[in-house]
Amino acid sequence: MKWTETAKDESFVNVIAKYKSRRGADTARLEIVALDPSKITEPIFSEVYSNIVMPGTLQPLEAYIRITKLPKNTVKKVVPSPFPKEHVLPLICCDVTTAMEERTAQMYYTIIEHTKEVIHNTPGNTGVFAASFQVLEALRANGLDAEPKKPLFCEHRGMSSKENERMVDEFKACAQRGGAVLLGVLGGRSSEGVDFPGDEMNSVVIVGVPYAEPTPKVKAQISYFEECYPGLGREYGHVIPAMKKASQAAGRPITTLEDKAAMIFLDYRFSTPYCRQFFPLWIRDNLRILPREEGAISRELRHFFRRVSLTTKNPSGFLPQ
Repeated sequence: MKWTETAKDESFVNVIAKYKSRRGADTARLEIVALDPSKITEPIFSEVYSNIVMPGTLQPLEAYIRITKLPKNTVKKVVPSPFPKEHVLPLICCDVTTAMEERTAQMYYTIIEHTKEVIHNTPGNTGVFAASFQVLEALRANGLDAEPKKPLFCEHRGMSSKENERMVDEFKACAQRGGAVLLGVLGGRSSEGVDFPGDEMNSVVIVGVPYAEPTPKVKAQISYFEECYPGLGREYGHVIPAMKKASQAAGRPITTLEDKAAMIFLDYRFSTPYCRQFFPLWIRDNLRILPREEGAISRELRHFFRRVSLTTKNPSGFLPQ
């Protein structure tokens, strides 16, 4: 009944999707995908006297206001970040990318070397979040599993919430035992639904811009927004969601005013003016593009962790050599 009710509504797309069952058999399912979030948000916003909307990844504000159909008299305000600038170190490496046409063995080797450099120069736990499971699996197949110095905890396809919770708890417990590595995907449970305050995650690596694959659902979303907001369909339906995923993951270690963390974005596309404008202010204000020279990541991380350790009243005691 829902399928027939939504079949002629342009704000929904009806899809027959293939997938594998838990037993590995090929099967299919019917999906009804809502393309217009304002069908949920507009009735709520219109029925109350005032709204205060303030997530940390709200920017760009104009896009959020349009997509959710906030009232025309909405007051827009970008306030300074409450986090001390010296506690946050966002860096971009421009010699790598996960762009589909450039996913070679050499490219993965360079990405893995940069990732290991972060792990080796981080005093405790490191989070590594890949653009997709395809990228995650390629990192493992090309040598990231050979990281010998710290335990590796890895998210996998079809992982239950309980399995993920146990894995995250074990990862967090390693914070005071020399550290560990958590490997997950952008947009997944660990990169958006879990906080890692204190020493539970000292560094986070963002591997690639998590653009969604051009599935029928994604294409339908872009087309719908293009119809509603001419010239902005790809930006609203493809680019902004990807940058929000990256920003959400980068913010996992920063949850209190005392937290200190390094964030390393491994993809030259993050450095372009077009993509940078979609970072929230707390990342943009501190963002630095690393020079293409050997040891640049190590140098920055050693300086950062030595400085923040000296300025805290309770240093962890772990300093990179």
